[in-house]
Amino acid sequence: MLIGGILCIGLFLTHFVDYLLFHSLVEIVTALVGFSIFALIWNARRFFSDGFFLSLGTALFFVAGIDMLHMLAYKGMSVFPWASSANLATQLWLAGRLISALSLVIAVFLIGRKAKAWMLFSVFAVAFAGLLLSIFFWKNFPAAYVDGVGLTDFKKNIECIVIGCYLFSLIGIFHRRQEFDPPIFRWTFAWILFTAVAEFVFTLYRAPDDGFNLGGHLIRLISYYFIYRAVIVVGFIHPYDLVFRNLEKNREELENERNRVRQYFEDAGFMMIVLDRTGALVSLNRQACRVLGVEEAEAIGKNWFDHFIPESVKKEIRSSFEKMIAGEIKLFHFYENPLLTRNGSERLIRWRHAALYDESGITIRGLLLSGEDISEQRAIEDILHLRTRELTALKTELERLRKLLTTRDLRLLALKDEVEELKVRPEEPQLPFPPTI
Repeated sequence: MLIGGILCIGLFLTHFVDYLLFHSLVEIVTALVGFSIFALIWNARRFFSDGFFLSLGTALFFVAGIDMLHMLAYKGMSVFPWASSANLATQLWLAGRLISALSLVIAVFLIGRKAKAWMLFSVFAVAFAGLLLSIFFWKNFPAAYVDGVGLTDFKKNIECIVIGCYLFSLIGIFHRRQEFDPPIFRWTFAWILFTAVAEFVFTLYRAPDDGFNLGGHLIRLISYYFIYRAVIVVGFIHPYDLVFRNLEKNREELENERNRVRQYFEDAGFMMIVLDRTGALVSLNRQACRVLGVEEAEAIGKNWFDHFIPESVKKEIRSSFEKMIAGEIKLFHFYENPLLTRNGSERLIRWRHAALYDESGITIRGLLLSGEDISEQRAIEDILHLRTRELTALKTELERLRKLLTTRDLRLLALKDEVEELKVRPEEPQLPFPPTI
């Protein structure tokens, strides 16, 4: 703060010597700050998951470039011989403010969002080139200053639009202030606020070296001290707060997410087991411990196949595991095999496999197994199957008996008919017995 105050006072005193010197020094200082901020943020862009400062830092490179042209075009510098009035310098000033306002509006929408650095650079580069072409070559950029009259309505209107953009950005970052580290928020808010005030003062001057112009440059110089504090000082003294704040925030979110996943892992109603490439147990949840009858601490590090797979299927399952790790066969969607528990009993488990890859995303470094104990279910299924077979056999026997009884009933009916027929048949006449002698 002390050094900044001394610098501002020193620059202010130079206007007593020569206003052109004061103006040039102010523009050089603010341009150096802009270039420095761009260099810091651009080279650290891969660490920014938030696009706010990436937008500001990228735009400041082009704003600083236009401000240097503005300084060279200022009345009295004689760098551009054809520009004898203050109009060219004022036009360049407006061009720089338009890019600055655009960057702040974009930055507000990028708070908490990722942004592509080269896309932002391209947007501001196109705006930069278009404005310079309009001013220097096409010469269709409206007049901003007229000698003997002062500022044009176009210049004042553009300044009002720029101020409106600054106020919009102030509201935006205040609304999203929780996304910023507190010191960075305060310095950034002060920078935008003082910049807006400076722009308002720049709408009041009538001559390039009057009091309002002087006041506007001093306020703008102070505003650049604030952005210098927000980015350069914090970026070098406490770089963690600026460059790595979002990285740390993401790390905390990932840690919280990992804890939630771990909680889901532990509370799952089915077995969850992680094996490394050698088949050693890396992790298992409570349900797996309950089924196996072991504590997590004693199970971690043990070979899964040597300790928990029955001898009868060990060779087959180990071979399948090794082939899956090597990528020789696809992972099984579902697979059933028995497990050997601590007390020597076997439990039947239905598994589902998922591959765990290394950083390259190519090499499998282990498997995640989720399993359901279906021992009781399979026992019930076996009983149901047995009962089904018994019922089927009983049904077959009943059908045989039905057919047998039906045949017997038909025979009885036929016999009954024969008996009835005999009853109704007429008696044959009997021959008389021969007389006895």
